[in-house]
Amino acid sequence: MSDLLALTRENGVEYGMYTLGSRRYVIKGRFDPKQGRHVVQVRDQATADKIARGEYGKWSGHTHPPSVSPEPGPGDRPNIPAWRNAKGEPQKRSGIWSDRVDEPEPFYRQDLHVEEQEFLREKQRMKWRKLYRANDD
Repeated sequence: MSDLLALTRENGVEYGMYTLGSRRYVIKGRFDPKQGRHVVQVRDQATADKIARGEYGKWSGHTHPPSVSPEPGPGDRPNIPAWRNAKGEPQKRSGIWSDRVDEPEPFYRQDLHVEEQEFLREKQRMKWRKLYRANDD
């Protein structure tokens, strides 16, 4: 993901990555003036359907350009595919890489039975872990 963040810095657009075993599927985003925001869109509906079914694996994460908040946007949470791990559990979070944070911020898919409070608790736990790691040096 650090390579994709470097590309984001250079090109000013988002990149998304899906992972299935050792395979990676990277999608380059663009700025959509109609929506007034950065978007990562696939080239055709057949590819979008494969991603939604989890055929490209889990959504490892995506980048946000420096001008964009590292917080999840309205298009982020629904993008986690119907991928399941070896235990049959669905993916519950992915990461956002941005110049405004040192580590990915977690976020959850909206249609899982995970409340916004759980998302906020996880975010707070990550901040505390980061703080304690800094004090261990």
